[in-house]
Amino acid sequence: MTACEVPPKRGAHKGQSVRGTVTGRDRHRRANEPPCDDCRDADNARRKADYRLNIAREKAVRRDYYETHAGAMQAAALANYHERRAKCPLYVTWQGIKQRCLNPRTRQYPYYGGRGISVYDRWLTFGAFAADIETTIGPRPPDPAGWKSTRPFYSLDRIDNDSNYEPGNVRWATWQQQAANRRWPRAA
Repeated sequence: MTACEVPPKRGAHKGQSVRGTVTGRDRHRRANEPPCDDCRDADNARRKADYRLNIAREKAVRRDYYETHAGAMQAAALANYHERRAKCPLYVTWQGIKQRCLNPRTRQYPYYGGRGISVYDRWLTFGAFAADIETTIGPRPPDPAGWKSTRPFYSLDRIDNDSNYEPGNVRWATWQQQAANRRWPRAA
């Protein structure tokens, strides 16, 4: 009888799940015999699956590293990548810009996209947007001491209100600065 034909050991106590059960090639190694074809194939399939999983993890780590060092991730690492992105203030800002300028179904579209305000083509992807914001105007300034709102004290503002969201036309501004930098209604 070869090692792969030996049934796996059951748990010592009744009703326990079996952990650490020796399967596949490891059974053959313990029995000091070469693995059979079935065990070799199963082991190769497991290694391929592990390899694919490791590649996916590496991509996620690279993506997280890039976003962290681009200034986009300001919160501590959370379990879920998409959840982390949704909680990042710069990501929320980027989504708002795209909605106002590109989605005709939003309430604010007539004041942005409807007026011809558009988003710089490169900024349609979050990674490029975050990198450009980091290099041109820097990360969002910290909130002043005593600021108790859930909204950030500084937000992204267009310097020229009749121009697009593009490098050189955005800055971090307080709500007072934004109130002073607005389009006045035209007399009819």
